[in-house]
Amino acid sequence: MSLKHIEQFLKGTNLDKCVAVVVGGTSGIGQGIAIKLASLNAKVIIAGRNAEALAPMNDKIDEFYPKAPKIEFKKVDLLEFADINRFTSDLNNSLPKIDYLILTAGIMRMGGRQDTLSGLDDKMTVHYYSKVVVIKNLIPLLQRSFGAVAVIKNLIPLLQRSFGAGNHPKVLSVFAAGLGRMVDKNDLDLKHCYSLKNAADACSLYNDLMVQELAKEYENVSFIHARPGVIDTPLILKGMPWYIKPTYYLLKPFMRSPDNCASFMVHGMLNAKFPGWQLLNEHGEQIEKCKDHTDENSSLVWNHTCQILGEKLK
Repeated sequence: MSLKHIEQFLKGTNLDKCVAVVVGGTSGIGQGIAIKLASLNAKVIIAGRNAEALAPMNDKIDEFYPKAPKIEFKKVDLLEFADINRFTSDLNNSLPKIDYLILTAGIMRMGGRQDTLSGLDDKMTVHYYSKVVVIKNLIPLLQRSFGAVAVIKNLIPLLQRSFGAGNHPKVLSVFAAGLGRMVDKNDLDLKHCYSLKNAADACSLYNDLMVQELAKEYENVSFIHARPGVIDTPLILKGMPWYIKPTYYLLKPFMRSPDNCASFMVHGMLNAKFPGWQLLNEHGEQIEKCKDHTDENSSLVWNHTCQILGEKLK
């Protein structure tokens, strides 16, 4: 579907009374998604480290969407599991529900492995492990979106027919759907075989497998992993060494803007199937699983994830 048709669809969409939390919404793709959801009248909360990003976003909303609600900000450091617990506890105590949980935070840097205080690589923490903690901690709010009765498993098909595809809680992880691969089954956290490519391949696959495993456990929530394509975001320049930056300027005309990307991502999210999980491409369209997306790998990665997070969250 073309961007023009998607924009027409979104103009006819009203998310009044819906609550959206965008983790990593202070810049780039997340910022674009947050503004897009606010323009559809959703109550939007962005989470990140840069509180100064909020004012320009609300200025843009005042200029282009004067009737839309203002975006709110919550501070969180995704490299620290204790701070994630604080942040999600605050949301659980202050929000009645969450309809859309979007996770877009990323780290763009060159160089080798950099461990956090928890002993996990920083890129893998932000791109994968922290997402699992945020989602698991906020599941109660997502389930409230559908109402308490929706938790009853045998009523889900009936509720699906009653509410339709667009009106149920959704979790969207934006990273690199369908592009990952299994690096080393004996070194899932890449302690010994770390490289930037291995980290990207692993986190891409792990996000694919994460949405599958979460959909098994929480059947009243849709879980989505999407790849945004090549987007012109501040992360690109920030993470590039000086000798690669000329390439960025050569490719810039072929990159999509965060605003255009947000339209595709939001459209794909709103039209996600229910119940279950799916992978989306840069156009918000469903894609097939990659070759390493097997039940064996899914169980292996998920068991590793639960074990390592159980240890770190102690």
